[in-house]
Formats: sequence, C-alpha cells, structure tokens
Amino acid sequence: MRRNVFWILLGLASAYLLYRMIVPFVNVVVYSVFVYYVGRPFYRRVQRRLRSPELSAFITLFILLLPVTLIILYGLGVASIELLNLMNAMQVPYAETIDRMIAEYSAVLAQVSPQDLLKMASEDKGFQDMWNLLTSVLVNVMGIVFKVMLMFTIALYLLMDGRHLRDWAVKNLYPSKCEVTEKFLDEVDTDLYKVFFGSIMTAVFIAFMGAAVFSALNTIAPPALRIPYVVLFGMICGVVSLVPAVGVALFWVPAAVAMAVEAHLNGVLLTDGWFIIVFTLATAVLVDWGPNLLFKPKITGRRIHSGLMMMAYLLGPVAFGLAGLFIGPIVLVVALNFVKVILPELRK
Repeated sequence: MRRNVFWILLGLASAYLLYRMIVPFVNVVVYSVFVYYVGRPFYRRVQRRLRSPELSAFITLFILLLPVTLIILYGLGVASIELLNLMNAMQVPYAETIDRMIAEYSAVLAQVSPQDLLKMASEDKGFQDMWNLLTSVLVNVMGIVFKVMLMFTIALYLLMDGRHLRDWAVKNLYPSKCEVTEKFLDEVDTDLYKVFFGSIMTAVFIAFMGAAVFSALNTIAPPALRIPYVVLFGMICGVVSLVPAVGVALFWVPAAVAMAVEAHLNGVLLTDGWFIIVFTLATAVLVDWGPNLLFKPKITGRRIHSGLMMMAYLLGPVAFGLAGLFIGPIVLVVALNFVKVILPELRK
C-alpha cells in the first residue's frame, strides 16, 4: 500500500484538477452530447459515402449549424422590420435622428486629438461607464462565441472518436465484467439517442406542421386576424415544444388571447370571433397534441416511462438551470440503466 501512495495521490490530484477544469463548462459538455446524438444519424450516412471521419463530422455539424444560423438571422430580420414599422407608426424620426447624431459626433471627433481622447477616458466618468459597458458586452459576446466553438469541437470529437471512447470505457471501468459494462453503455446510448433525437425530430415536425397549419388558416382568416410570419411562428412552435409539460401551449394560448384583444380593439370580436376558435382548436390538435401523442412515441419508443421522463424535464431545470433540460434526462437514463444492468451484478 505504501508503495502506491504516490500514485494514489497523483490520481486524486488529477481527478480533482480535472473536476475543477470541467465544472465551469458542464453545460457546454451536456449541449455537446445533445448535438452529438442529434447529428449521429447524419454523420453515419455521410461517412458511408465519404469514408472520412473528420470530413464527415465537419459536414454533419455544418448541416446542423446552418439551419440554426438561418433561423436566428430570419428572426432578427423580422424583429428589425417590426421595430422599424413600430417606429414609423409612432412617427419617430429615427433616420433623421441617427443622421444628425452621426454628423454631430463626426464634427466633434474631427476636432479631438488623441491626447484629448486619453484625457477624456481618464477623467470623464460618463465615458468610463460607457467604455466599461462596451467592454463587458464584448467579453460576454466573446464568451458565448468561445462556448459555442467548444461545444461543436467536443461534438466533433464525439462523432469521430465516440466508438474509441466507448471501447476504452469498456476495458477500464469494470475490467472483470467487460460484457456488463458494454451492455450498460449500449443501453444508455440507445436511450439517450431515442430521447434526444426523438425530441429534436418532434420539434422539427411540429415546426413544419405549424407553418403548414398557419398558412392554411390564413386562406380563411378575416383580414383583421391574419397570421403574420407563418414560417417564424412555426419555428417558434417547434422550439417551445421542447419545454416540458407546457410545450406548444406556450405559444398558442398567448396567441389566441392576443387575437381576441386585437379583434376587440378593431370591433370585430363578435363577427370574426369564430376564427379565434378555429385557430385555437387547429393549433392545439394538429400542432400540439397530435404530434406529441402520435408522432413522438414512434420515434422515442417506450423504453422509459413518460411520467419519469416528464419529472426529469421538470426537475432538471430546477436543479441545474437551463442545462437541466438535458442533464435531467441524462441523469434519469444513467440511473435507470444502473438499476437494470449494474445493480443485479453487484448483488451477486
């Protein structure tokens, strides 16, 4: 035992340092696991054609990243257009104001020397507060960019070397019972794949259904109650479908209330109120309940009880924050398979 003290201390120190290194980025690692399971089916199809793990993994992540980027850009574009429309409706002379501010500050900056700027930065409290704000925003943006890059880097290596990592775990976690470890990891892998890939495929299906249903409803909608941006609203339905317990109701309930308020303000609630009822029923049945009751079970399977999975989705965010939406299912899957596979072996 004494001969192994050094190696034991080295192992404990390495484990502690590894823990300190990983803990600040646990949410990034969890998101990487989610991206890995979502991208794995595409990766395997691409690899069959290209025979290159590195290129296949890169193409897979690019295919996953591009739609997300387009959705964000589309949402920002719609938001900016709506903001400009609102400012025009309120008769806010934003263009003239921006032009005047640029002209004034350009004239001031043209007369200010670098020494004056340094003096202003050291003495003017308002300038220092503005500089601190800009620095804080820049640091936060760079932090987000770094975490996104780290997430996709981890997912990239999981796609390329996930099989090797699994083989290493089988040989080292429980050497005397390699077949037990292999079965445990296979069960966890299967369950996580069904949970994560099933959830994202359901969200994509709901997004397409939402856009299709909203487009169809617009063909019969009264002019005052037409649904704007059907594609964007369909995407929102797909995103909120990932929220546990509430799901798409997080969209269609406020939307129905907003329609009722809009109809009341325009004085058409009694004449066009039927469309609000049709919108509510169509969205609830075709976009919300239908896909979750008929489509999702076929993808995710019935390996895990839906009540347990709902508890994992509810309690995960309470315990771990936003990342708990993914940590909760992982903890549940590992715990259930430990009880199912490992515990019987320990009892022997």
